[in-house]
Amino acid sequence: MRKTLSYALSVSMVATSLFGFTPAHAQTAQGLEDLIGMRGSSTDSELGRRGYSFVKNQGVAQMWWNASTRRCVSLAVDDGRVQSIQATSATDCNQQQSSSSNNKNDNLTGVLIGAAAIGLVAALASHHKRSDDKKNTPTYNAEYERGYNDAMYSGHYASNDSEGYHSGYMAGEAERSNRRAANTPIVRGAPAEAQRACARRGDEQFGVPAGSTVPVSVFDYGQGNYDVTVASGHQRAHCAVNANGRIADFNRF
Repeated sequence: MRKTLSYALSVSMVATSLFGFTPAHAQTAQGLEDLIGMRGSSTDSELGRRGYSFVKNQGVAQMWWNASTRRCVSLAVDDGRVQSIQATSATDCNQQQSSSSNNKNDNLTGVLIGAAAIGLVAALASHHKRSDDKKNTPTYNAEYERGYNDAMYSGHYASNDSEGYHSGYMAGEAERSNRRAANTPIVRGAPAEAQRACARRGDEQFGVPAGSTVPVSVFDYGQGNYDVTVASGHQRAHCAVNANGRIADFNRF
């Protein structure tokens, strides 16, 4: 009880400072009331069915955008279940007016991250470290998924952990970090074609579902040449690419 109350208060304080609203006492977004209490692992597909796309993690909350209704909602998960989901400003979903080039890169980042969320939940096994492959049992994978979802959606490490849970949590933390990095200004500064090309090559080389790889860092060599670091879970690679998306070299590390 104390842990849940403490978490709710922390969500409220962070959201108030970052978003300008107070979710602890805010009304649940209209039409999404039935999602309260749903398992976080089921929320992605359900929101997708209703026209929402994942945009980014902001603090302890997830931001989801509905292009048809032009509606942004903030979702918080604790202990693997949805605790709150409130309507918020469109700007929290990167929908503020800006130059056309910035919009292209903002939208690209949102698409890449959203696709990664769907692909990763559908194929958690692709994010096992090599040492985990031999532990591919139903019990281990169930615990792995529980840990992965806790790290991705709430950042809260459960007290009733296990080896599988711990490994899953570490993978979830890695992916959560990837998503945050993918939404930084330095990454958005790379041309859209360069980001797309390196992300696609990452999916191929890492052997993960299409859309699972995201750019997490960019170094501009000048004259239209870039070194884009891409990531999927624990896997990383350097992608040497030009502004038109032509890849000169791709090295995992």
